[in-house]
This record gives sequence, structure tokens and C-alpha cells, in this order.
Amino acid sequence: MQQWLNWRREVAPGQQASFRALMTRIDSVRQQGRREGKTVTDSKDVSGDGILVLVNERELAEQAERLEQTLGDLDGKLSLMNATTTIDI
Repeated sequence: MQQWLNWRREVAPGQQASFRALMTRIDSVRQQGRREGKTVTDSKDVSGDGILVLVNERELAEQAERLEQTLGDLDGKLSLMNATTTIDI
């Protein structure tokens, strides 16, 4: 239990921030490239001054989603463990 709480408090926020920062940066570069009329692609067939994105964005999104799912599952289990029921007799 303590390991989960430590991971949740110390590790998970950094992972979430990294995913968000990377996805935001990729989106920003894509938008900037489009404004400048450059080709933005994840294919190695980029020509001239096009922009090549060398990050598997689908995998990045899937990893971020798995992290969120794990956090949700573990938070639910923690809530269930901490739940108490009062019975008045």
C-alpha cells in the first residue's frame, strides 16, 4: 500500500506532466508548421524544409491513457479500502 501511495505522489505526476508536455509540444510544432506552409509528417519522406515528427504519437497517447487508467483503478481500490460503513443499532 505504501509503495502505491509513494508512486502516486512522487512518480505519477512527473509522468503525467511529461506526457502532456510532449503532446503539447508536438501539437505546437504541427500548428506552427502548418502556418508556415511546411509539410509536417511522421514519414521519412519529408522533403526540403518539412518537419519530421519522430515520435509515435499513437503510442504516446496510449501510454498516457494507460497511466490515467492505472491511476483511476488504484484510486478506486484505495477508496474502497478506506470506505467505512456505520451501522446504528
